[in-house]
Amino acid sequence: RKKMRNADYQEELRYLNSHGPRNKFLAKLCLSCEGNTLILFERVESHLEVVHKLLKEMAPPDRPVYLIHGGVDAEEREKIRLITEKETNAIIAASYGTFSTGNNVRNLHNLVRGSANKSRIWNLQSLGRILRKSPDGRNAKLFDIGDDIRTGQKANHTLRHFAKRVQIYNAEGFSYEIFNLDIKE
Repeated sequence: RKKMRNADYQEELRYLNSHGPRNKFLAKLCLSCEGNTLILFERVESHLEVVHKLLKEMAPPDRPVYLIHGGVDAEEREKIRLITEKETNAIIAASYGTFSTGNNVRNLHNLVRGSANKSRIWNLQSLGRILRKSPDGRNAKLFDIGDDIRTGQKANHTLRHFAKRVQIYNAEGFSYEIFNLDIKE
């Protein structure tokens, strides 16, 4: 963590995106969720594709795992969306850019935020992916990761972003619980 002292936002993201134990935690979290799960990422090559690969390696053969980002053909993305409407336990690893708006998948039960973001609009749009009425009537769950990698008293960038998201949840009247987990190096 010493290398994170005075790190700028981009350095912090590079560190988090390449942090093997954190990425494995994200994959395990998705695999532990019941129902269809969407995990969203900001960076495609350095993060989304890394965690997607882990998901494919760790998922049992009967658990479908899909990948959606700007490089995936629009026809293929639509095909995945239609499949997911009928699935009951699929995982979609997607980029914020291709999945935050314009996708209407009503059959999502879980949203995992794989990347930090403080934008109110972006956060509410991605929440909209799971707030649609599910055909089976299940309540949706959001798993929002806040990374505390500070080296002193000053909060790091992504931890401050998490605090901004909590303010959004409070303003919107969402109920939530916060759990502290120690992900070892």
